[in-house]
Amino acid sequence: MTALSTRRWRVPAGAGILWRSWADEYIVYENSSGDTHHLDQISALALNVLQEKQASLPELIELVAAALCVESD
Repeated sequence: MTALSTRRWRVPAGAGILWRSWADEYIVYENSSGDTHHLDQISALALNVLQEKQASLPELIELVAAALCVESD
């Protein structure tokens, strides 16, 4: 098991993330840093999962794959 597969990720509480979406594209603004990001559907799903709960990389892959109804391989 590698450090990457055991490390747990999350969005910090109170991050103040604002979302806008058009079709399968997302613009995300993070209040505390002032950064704006352009995300695709997979990245947006991953960020959304990490806003809701903490996850390791293997867990995140499984959750995003399930949301897209695809295999996680």
